[in-house]
Amino acid sequence: MGSSNYRLDISIPSGPPFNLVYNGGFDFNLFDNSPESIPPAFDFRQTVFTRPSHPLHPSETAKILTVPIDLAALYSVQLKNGDIVNIKECDLLPHDPTDTKATLT
Repeated sequence: MGSSNYRLDISIPSGPPFNLVYNGGFDFNLFDNSPESIPPAFDFRQTVFTRPSHPLHPSETAKILTVPIDLAALYSVQLKNGDIVNIKECDLLPHDPTDTKATLT
């Protein structure tokens, strides 16, 4: 952490220079992996593809228009033909499912 006019010096604790006495313990917490804290899988304006198994829009290219803040919400996407539809995250892919040249590395 830094700035043009100050720098955080992590080489010495803040207690001795300021005559501060530390009287607390250390708290170690686990990573919060609750559904509310998981970031969205796709970003605004990202190009995505619908799954081939989607009943209404199989294997279509789309652009993300809205990113949900709740995992239960739907993504609003604009399909290549211009239609705007709401699709669940599980029905979207970051890669083209029809691309036969894609290889796993």
